[in-house]
Amino acid sequence: MKKITLLIIDDSLVVQARIKDLLDDIGVIKQQLIASTFAEGLSLIDIYLPDVVLLDVNLPDSKGLKNLHYLRQHYPTIKIIIITNQDNEKYAEQSMDLGAHCFLDKSYDFHKLPAIISEISREDDTFLASA
Repeated sequence: MKKITLLIIDDSLVVQARIKDLLDDIGVIKQQLIASTFAEGLSLIDIYLPDVVLLDVNLPDSKGLKNLHYLRQHYPTIKIIIITNQDNEKYAEQSMDLGAHCFLDKSYDFHKLPAIISEISREDDTFLASA
């Protein structure tokens, strides 16, 4: 099982803490990085080139799926998991069409995160297609 570097880009301290708590015990995280803005996230990506980015789409310095589009174009090897409160099927479809590996609603889907990250560490992309 590969140890991964994970970057959380989310402006909510509560969400950051919740993700950290969820992932602390799964044993596959080599390094966990946190950014509160997209600009901070880009700086960390340039330094650490994480394996996985958990990306909120409503950030103080940038909103919408353009961040996902940017990351897919400039960092095609990073697996991007959208985490959002935008719980609607069309938004999820757009995210997947733009290259997200997964779409999680912050209110209902966080419990899936440890399994998804564990599967990514095994480099099994077939799981992500069905998540």
